[in-house]
Amino acid sequence: MRAGRIVLVLALAASGSPAAAASGQGGSTESTVETQARHPASSSRPAAGGSGLAQQVAPQDDPAGRQEEQVPICPLPNREAVLMDKIRKSDAEWRKELTPEQYHLTQEKGTEPAFTGAYHDQKAPGMYDCVRCGTPLYDAQAKYDSGTGWPSFYEAAAPENVRTAPDRSHGMERTELLCARCDAHLGHLFEDGPQPTGLRHCINSGALKFQPRPPQEPES
Repeated sequence: MRAGRIVLVLALAASGSPAAAASGQGGSTESTVETQARHPASSSRPAAGGSGLAQQVAPQDDPAGRQEEQVPICPLPNREAVLMDKIRKSDAEWRKELTPEQYHLTQEKGTEPAFTGAYHDQKAPGMYDCVRCGTPLYDAQAKYDSGTGWPSFYEAAAPENVRTAPDRSHGMERTELLCARCDAHLGHLFEDGPQPTGLRHCINSGALKFQPRPPQEPES
């Protein structure tokens, strides 16, 4: 009787029983789930709004892609965009390189109190660069007195150098302005500026570094 049972079991195994097939499929399913957990599909990010400014949205703090992604940047006064490496650094790296105020404004998306920034009332000719990466952002020729207490510009020095992103923080719908090369938070974009654009780039002084324009020598 025992020998008969052994023969029956061997016969079922050789023919491929339903139980054995189900067991194999379950093992395959478990492997697939584990693979999906280790490599989840990347979710698409919504395109940012804007007004002629760069609108690319790059992932933050991606060490593996630091040397792989390039973005068009206009190195003024050349005024012709060239591809440059995207600058990405960890929070710890930015905290080490910046002052506490600069880190708060550019990395934590803070806002300096009105009428307290170094450049809110400055009228000298020159260029306002990104305080983190030195990208030229705003020409003093586009600066105007908005009465808000923050440096205000009606346009960027080059549209490639400033990008926009939707900002829904604090229960408001706003358009955030960021440096296109290093993603530093600069301020916000509003549609209440003067002509010729009708726009107001409301910028934190602490996100900028002013480069005065040398006086032109008189023609001989």
